[in-house]
Amino acid sequence: MGDIVERNKVRNPRVLRLLARKLADSVMQPTTLKRLEHIIKSSGDSISQTVLKDYLEYMEDAYLIFSVPNLVSPLTEQQTITKRYFSDNGILNIFLFNGETKLLENLVAAQLNTLYHNTKEELRLFYYNKGIEVDFCIPEASLAIQVSYNIDDNETYEREVGGLVKFLNAYKSYHGIIITWDTEKTIEKDGIPPIEVIPIWKWLINN
Repeated sequence: MGDIVERNKVRNPRVLRLLARKLADSVMQPTTLKRLEHIIKSSGDSISQTVLKDYLEYMEDAYLIFSVPNLVSPLTEQQTITKRYFSDNGILNIFLFNGETKLLENLVAAQLNTLYHNTKEELRLFYYNKGIEVDFCIPEASLAIQVSYNIDDNETYEREVGGLVKFLNAYKSYHGIIITWDTEKTIEKDGIPPIEVIPIWKWLINN
């Protein structure tokens, strides 16, 4: 943070730090510039959307965070409604308490960002949110990924597996995996390729 403040001559480092904390709280969730602006203003500080965009760019330029857009958003929204993840799980962990689920998804996001880094010229890594939610989509690999700490209870299973099955039925060229903490199995569903459930350590070794 000190590097970002000094290099970019940030006039209000307290707001920058507040923004970093709020981004950590919002990991896994899409955020809009307007919502971030409202959160900062509700804390008693004032910030314009122009300055907010600058602060986010400073963070990305310093490899503190990176953005993942929605696969089905219009191009005009892909830069403003995004998921924002931290490039380093150790830094994210500073902000969290009992954050195993967020840290797991952020770890997957960071590895995918290494493999399929988005640039202003080319977008390669997405999430999907249109009636159903899929955590990550990589069109060039025809791959859809859900991340869940575990899928043992019925509600979590139905949400994670059900959403992925609906996506795979709509996008026939894709195959799907679910990354968990320690569960490994294969899920067979009619009409789609088998869904591989794989523990994070094994997925990381293979990627």
